[in-house]
Amino acid sequence: RFKVPPRKMAEFKSNFGSFYDCIQPEAEGLLYYGFTVDEANGIVFCREAYSNGDGALKHMDNVDSAMKAALQVGDLDSFEVHGPQPELEKLEGKLKPMGCRFFATDAGSKLFAAKMPKSWGPGAIDRTVFLVPCYKVQDGKMDDARAIFKDFYNQTRPYEEGLLYFGFAVDVGGGAIVCRSAYSNADGLLAHLVHVEAAGQKLLGVAEQERLEVHGPAEEIERLRETLEPLGCKFYVADAGCRAWMAGFSDGSSVDVSEMLFSSGKKMASQLQSKVEKGSRAREIVEARGKAFTEKAKDFVVRELNTTAASLFRALDTEESKFVLEFNQAVDASFPPITVLLAGLASPMVLTASYVSHILQLFLLFLPIFLASAWAVYEDWGSVCDIPTMKEWLWVAFVLSGLQVIGRSVLLLRISAGQRALREKSDEIGARLAANAADGETGLSDMQEIVIGTTVIVQEALLIEDSVRRSPMVDVVGVSTLLWIIAVLWNFVIIVGWTFVPGTIAFYEKAGGVAAGHFCGAWASVFVGRVVCLLTPVFFFMNIVSATQWALVKVIHSDGVSSAVLSASKKFDRGNIGVPVAETLVKSLLLRAGSDARKAKLTVALGEALRLSKEREDAQAKLQALQARVNSSKIERRTLKALAKKVGDTMEANVSVLEQAGEEDMTNWKSMGSQLTLAAERRAARSQEAARDQLDKMIQYVMEMSDKLQNNEHVKAALEKARVAAIETKDAASRAQDAASKGLVQAQQKAAEGFTQAKEAAAAAAAQAPGALMR
Repeated sequence: RFKVPPRKMAEFKSNFGSFYDCIQPEAEGLLYYGFTVDEANGIVFCREAYSNGDGALKHMDNVDSAMKAALQVGDLDSFEVHGPQPELEKLEGKLKPMGCRFFATDAGSKLFAAKMPKSWGPGAIDRTVFLVPCYKVQDGKMDDARAIFKDFYNQTRPYEEGLLYFGFAVDVGGGAIVCRSAYSNADGLLAHLVHVEAAGQKLLGVAEQERLEVHGPAEEIERLRETLEPLGCKFYVADAGCRAWMAGFSDGSSVDVSEMLFSSGKKMASQLQSKVEKGSRAREIVEARGKAFTEKAKDFVVRELNTTAASLFRALDTEESKFVLEFNQAVDASFPPITVLLAGLASPMVLTASYVSHILQLFLLFLPIFLASAWAVYEDWGSVCDIPTMKEWLWVAFVLSGLQVIGRSVLLLRISAGQRALREKSDEIGARLAANAADGETGLSDMQEIVIGTTVIVQEALLIEDSVRRSPMVDVVGVSTLLWIIAVLWNFVIIVGWTFVPGTIAFYEKAGGVAAGHFCGAWASVFVGRVVCLLTPVFFFMNIVSATQWALVKVIHSDGVSSAVLSASKKFDRGNIGVPVAETLVKSLLLRAGSDARKAKLTVALGEALRLSKEREDAQAKLQALQARVNSSKIERRTLKALAKKVGDTMEANVSVLEQAGEEDMTNWKSMGSQLTLAAERRAARSQEAARDQLDKMIQYVMEMSDKLQNNEHVKAALEKARVAAIETKDAASRAQDAASKGLVQAQQKAAEGFTQAKEAAAAAAAQAPGALMR
């Protein structure tokens, strides 16, 4: 692990090629090799594995020159070796002086999809996702921590997780543990976290997590950020030169690059074309890049696909195109398995039925009996009662009814809190959907909100039901209900046998000395017993149902029975149509989603993260709008300041400007008025002269034509029209002259009025601020 200054990161990364050139895969027994980079923290990690210690030593010799060059740019931050103890011993002599830490692998570590290489070639592109958590074990707890490894091994599901290898390595002297695991993709890693959640919590009881790292391709890391970043995870992006020689690692040797590119491009274009009118542009981008890829090497595929995606987004720069590409991700993240969906739809009804049952039995049966039995214990303290086991029964009834009151009260509070939280969540999501629908349109973002909101509510209901079912108070209520049924039968025997038959027992105080051995002075206890006998027909069946339900749930949800029931349902499905109908019904209705209910926690969290991301984008848009308004205000403020500096920002400054103007400004205003008058006169004169010139030209032209064509009838007619037109033109010129004269007079009047008004305004300003004019 190297620590590299940010300004030298590019130089350090340029040296990766020197390492790749120096390695000898077959001679070193390389399993995988490459660099991963955490740009944010300036860390470069060399991720490498060898068949044995000898290969590692051989590699150290091969890359010695490249290592020295790297250390000229960055510093060696830490050095760790993980492996079997005999192989570690081979390396201690050379690596211990370098400050290397040695972690011995646990015996339970295994290869799954990954296999040891049978031959070495150029290697395949390493697309693996590595998860590396490190723990600091509490003093004296190393044996306890190692005992928990078995829980991890048992809870891991290799095929569901796409697991390549998994295991632990231990530094006993340093009190540290490292978990080493690799997955085909990010989905497998997330599934693994759900499966080993219980074991992970158990390990945190004896150890503290020092660091959490993920190494892998950039696109896989992006899918993990929202889930793992809150846990303090550091992300290392794999370099394009990372190679693997183990079978089972991502291998691009059989990939048709052009086919992959065109297939990916067509899929993106088909998704976008229905919503965005720029689909043709998208296809042009993909096809243009695809033609250039026919002869390129396979290890450029990922980088070029990313470039293509970036080009698509630039060509389709709309909000809707973004949501088209992200819609599938939102559905995958928040849509639950069908078993969770069916179980979650029934959860509100199950919670309501449980709530009603607890209310009835608490307030109509157990709470009254608890209070009555407490009163009877107090009232009959020290009394004599010859009814067999009467006092013992009263104490049993007091204790059992007290347990029922406590247990059912706690469950009622939990169910009520869960239902209230569910209603608040439903109201919140409903308000967001109503706000989205207020514009009268339903876009892809609205559809995403609907999908996420609906599935989150369903899964939240199932999680509430699951938390209630796992409460310890459920067992308290279940056990005490079974014992209460026995106590009710016991009470029925002693009450009917000794108190309902006349002559069997005496209750009158004076009979105590006469009816020795047949007298009972504990009248309150007998009263409580008779009340229980009267209530038994009403609630006995309900007690039987509650106890039976509790017992069945405990049995069915045990590991052995649930596995047997699932196996039977799968066998039934395979023997019929082959569709997992029975398995789905058993998991959703009988097992209440079983282990899938735990996955709902993750999907709810992912759905909530997507929702919060949308809210963050909306908040950022509002922030940008507010920032634009702030910037506009700043510009306006600077403009006003400049104006104030020029003309003054107080009354005194304005009056001072007027004083400085004085007679000079008055003269200027008068001069400007005179200039306006002269300009108006000139325009009128030009207008008059132009009219006269045009009139003379027209008359001259008519006379010439008359001389030439005086015998032509058409010309005579035209001449007559011209004469009439000339007269009309002359009249128009005369009217224009009159208008120009009037305009001249009006201009002179306006100039005089302006001069008078300016003079009056200056005098008024001076009169309003007499003190300011004093010097």
